[in-house]
Amino acid sequence: PAPPMPGPPPPMPGPAPPAHRPAPTMPTMPGAVPPLPRPVPGAPAPPGPPVAQPLLPLPGAPGMARPVVPPIPRPPMGMPPPGMPVPPGRAPLPVAPGGGAPAAPKAPEVVVLQTQEEWLATHQGPVKVKIVLPNVAGNAKLDGTSMEVEVESLEETVGSLKKRLSPDVALAANKQKFSIQGVGFLKDQLSLAHYNVGEGTQISLGIKERGGRKK
Repeated sequence: PAPPMPGPPPPMPGPAPPAHRPAPTMPTMPGAVPPLPRPVPGAPAPPGPPVAQPLLPLPGAPGMARPVVPPIPRPPMGMPPPGMPVPPGRAPLPVAPGGGAPAAPKAPEVVVLQTQEEWLATHQGPVKVKIVLPNVAGNAKLDGTSMEVEVESLEETVGSLKKRLSPDVALAANKQKFSIQGVGFLKDQLSLAHYNVGEGTQISLGIKERGGRKK
């Protein structure tokens, strides 16, 4: 019989697998952001950034009721706010009866005069006028009282009346100064009718000082 044929030769050993080498790393530059790590399959996800809470609407925004603020009462005109002192040199306004708002100061009275002709047509002399005297120390006749003077005609001038009054008040005519409330000071060259002087008219006597000032 024939001898058996030899089998196939054994396989030749192949090349050895290359050894695992780590990937080369690039040098990190100063200030560079480090790379993010790659996710590993099956590992839990890293926590994310915190979630911003929703902002609450401000008071007065649409959808919310605006808080009711009681109004602050304003102080009356001329008065400081509550708790503040009255500025120096300013007197507080007078308080109305009953504790209400301070009473406003009264405006000065202004008299509308008729013309001299209109006044003389309805007012004839003689009349008695009231002279209010000042209180002057050293002058016994100027004691703050009043006196009546008879005027024969309302066409008499203011200067003429001062001359007639001079002996009774111990004061020269050029030192006297007449005034009527609501009218003002009387000029010497004008008549009493010009200032609508009549029965019982009150004339205040003042004293002229040096320089024309009234005392």
